[in-house]
Amino acid sequence: MQADTEFALLSDIADFEMGQSPDSSFVNDAGIGTPFLQGNAEFGPVSPTHRLYCLRPKKLCRPGDVLISVRAPVGALNKADRVYCIGRGLAAVRFHNVLPDYGWHLLNYWAPNLRIVAQGTTFEAIGKAELLSLRVVRLPEPEQHRIADILDAADAAIQQTEALIAKLKQVKAGLLHDLLTRGLDAHGRLRDPAAHPEQFVESPVGRVPREWEACQISDLLYDVIDFRGKTPLKIGLEWGGGNIPALSANNVEMGRINLSKETYYGSDKLYRRWMTKGDCAKGDIIITMEAPLGNVAQIPDDRKYILSQRVLLLKTRSERVFNDFLKHELMSTGFQSQLAQNATGTTAKGIQQAKLMKLLVPLPPFSEQVTVAEALDAHDALIRAEEAYRDKLAQVKRGLMEDLLTGRVRVA
Repeated sequence: MQADTEFALLSDIADFEMGQSPDSSFVNDAGIGTPFLQGNAEFGPVSPTHRLYCLRPKKLCRPGDVLISVRAPVGALNKADRVYCIGRGLAAVRFHNVLPDYGWHLLNYWAPNLRIVAQGTTFEAIGKAELLSLRVVRLPEPEQHRIADILDAADAAIQQTEALIAKLKQVKAGLLHDLLTRGLDAHGRLRDPAAHPEQFVESPVGRVPREWEACQISDLLYDVIDFRGKTPLKIGLEWGGGNIPALSANNVEMGRINLSKETYYGSDKLYRRWMTKGDCAKGDIIITMEAPLGNVAQIPDDRKYILSQRVLLLKTRSERVFNDFLKHELMSTGFQSQLAQNATGTTAKGIQQAKLMKLLVPLPPFSEQVTVAEALDAHDALIRAEEAYRDKLAQVKRGLMEDLLTGRVRVA
């Protein structure tokens, strides 16, 4: 940080409007009154999306204000794109002694310090005093312009990449439906049920190509490995002291395993006691049974894993089904609809293993399974490449913010 860098309190460069909850009798979802934001649940990538309205708002923000969450998660930010009634979970920050665009980026960088303060309280929240006393860097106005331009350009690149990812995922949804209902003929082309209805037959899973069959999940497996409800303490062992990750439903996202979320780790001793029915192998399919229901992924590598709560590992019969094809089939709208229809529970929907095993999937000949899976995997690779590029852009932006918004690097 350079010697001439000037610090200021947020109160020196901004005014605040602390949110206040209106009388619930004046709140409606019929579009009558001022759009109402209760808290950060309505926050979007940049600006909020409201669903409620208020006839007699107590506190209002203005277009261009920065909306900041003052309750868990403290520090989440959005830009107000219009006048909103704001509830007590939010505050509006209105910059006056710095450029608003610079202030937006400044608050994005320094607001996490508010969360550190909030975590020292019983209920994670902050008030006006904490906002007023937040220390930030104030730079000359020409430099504010330049920094805002640089970070705006970084944001634009990230948003363009996000838009491309969203479009690729939309294309993937249509491709998944077409390939898993029409398949590919011997020439690698999608079959056309309108031009060649004779190539299709009715089945328990709907209209499918004549060569396909409807199979129960159980027909495609030689084993199912599940979490048997025993905590480590019940078998005389504890978590920790090892480096073997335990996969729970929390770690299984649609299409991938995510160990960046809360993950427990166990020792080799725990692994030997717990995984007595078999190991997780690369490519094995894992599916969540509840909370959330129906997330599907594959074991990504050859390392050891411990199965934990609310998941099943499916060991497939390699002569019957291609693992990558079954992964896509279980992720399809048709199969996910079957899951939902057979789920039980009120607070959290779940499905019993016995019911899951009886659910049906359309199954092409093995060679066609491979061709279909390769087409879908190729599209997934495009999505992953764009996601990696987005993440790289985000990392670059974080570095720019660290340099520019602390005064460590100065720009003319």
